Amino acid sequence: MKRGYAEITPGVSAQNDVSIVSLQSRSSPGNVTANLAHSATQIRKLLRKLEKKPDIVLLPELSSTGYSHAVLQNKEKYAEDPLTGPSFQFYSKLSLECGCCIAYGILCRRRKKVTISHVVVKPGRNRPVAKYDKIHLCSVGDCSEVAYGITPGELNQRISTTFEVKGVRVGLCICYDLRFPELWRLLAWSKHCDVILHPCAFSRDTTFSTWHSFVTTRAVENGVYVVSANYAGSNFGDSIICPPWVGSVASVDGGTTRNSDILVCKGTVEGHNHVIIDQTLLRDVRKQAPFRDVQRFLKLRKRGK
Repeated sequence: MKRGYAEITPGVSAQNDVSIVSLQSRSSPGNVTANLAHSATQIRKLLRKLEKKPDIVLLPELSSTGYSHAVLQNKEKYAEDPLTGPSFQFYSKLSLECGCCIAYGILCRRRKKVTISHVVVKPGRNRPVAKYDKIHLCSVGDCSEVAYGITPGELNQRISTTFEVKGVRVGLCICYDLRFPELWRLLAWSKHCDVILHPCAFSRDTTFSTWHSFVTTRAVENGVYVVSANYAGSNFGDSIICPPWVGSVASVDGGTTRNSDILVCKGTVEGHNHVIIDQTLLRDVRKQAPFRDVQRFLKLRKRGK
């Protein structure tokens, strides 16, 4: 396996398998034109390598602007409209050219407010098929999104935060959202997501060491694939994909037992992770580990009551 490249394929191939690629890519903070062009180059190179084009390509958090203090400090300068801005115009054309969905990150202008958002475009559609405004803003480690006045997203967002590809329901979360399980349960249990795309900008600060543990927990406790895409670069790297179970998975139909493994794009260089969503694995895991069927919520009372 090459450094900067990793792949998971299902035990049994099917025509409706959904193929997802997450790109671990570098950015030039503040240079939107360069970042768009670089992403297009990476995606085109990727399509030449793969035998079959992916259904979804995932880019890191704020892929259009890059993630840096300077970008957040000048948020109004870089913020764009999700329906008419340069990123939507660019990726709509690229999506049509490449024949796949592309999920990319922007600073989104919402009246006088700016959110950290991720947008999904689909070939031939004149508007996004999904968009998510980051609900949980980070102010831990190297992050200071709260200090720069970024507006948190709302729970009930105007544009759908989920979309469907070949019968597979896909949801969106962004970086620090990883640490709040209620949002993930909403996506997995109430909105019936099979996959959650998790674009991020995890720098190698105090939060980096627990990132993979949280990804694994969210995937297994919810019975979903989690596709987590980070930046390349000396302070980033190690993008990860986790299946809905880690280890041995028996078939509920008495078929062959398979091994389900975590996938990591090791190191800080540019590269990609590639996973084919195995719907049979999802079914087997959910039947053998029916967490959502047996969960009980505790009602916590405030102190003194």
